[in-house]
Amino acid sequence: MSTGSIKFFYPEKPQGFITADESGADVFFNSFTVNEDIAKTLKAGVRVSYDLEPNSKGVMQAINIKTIS
Repeated sequence: MSTGSIKFFYPEKPQGFITADESGADVFFNSFTVNEDIAKTLKAGVRVSYDLEPNSKGVMQAINIKTIS
């Protein structure tokens, strides 16, 4: 499991990016893969943990996103 901070979240799309703690790279996520209750709390700066999985195009994306303190 990786950790990072929400960089952007666009609820109208719905998608966003996490800045990974380890690499500083931006990791894409689609909020369809996020629990609805957690999606309501995703704002810039919120700390999260997540797993990585390739999407249908083979690009790594964040899944199983959970907020952390």
